[in-house]
Amino acid sequence: MGISYAIEKYMVAVDSLAAGLLSLQQRLESAALSMYTLRREDFPHEDLWKRHRSIFDDLTWVQETREGEGTIQATTRQLMDHDAQEIARRIFSLFLSLRELNPLE
Repeated sequence: MGISYAIEKYMVAVDSLAAGLLSLQQRLESAALSMYTLRREDFPHEDLWKRHRSIFDDLTWVQETREGEGTIQATTRQLMDHDAQEIARRIFSLFLSLRELNPLE
């Protein structure tokens, strides 16, 4: 799908983080779900893909403890505020990097 798709998904993620009324951890869960479908081919450079994978890895490292919970929710529930803020900043930073590569979207 390409960079336009990645920009769209990151725009939704940033909007979830900025405009949501839920806790930051819950907003990160929503952001992660919006980025879930992104694949390597959606990123024009390997370093951008690695940044995306790093963010996603940090949002999925805890195994689910409740049936149907999933690793994203299990992880975000356990994030401390300062860790959640750092991940949110990385999401915004990657969104800006993607937009710089394709500013007319």
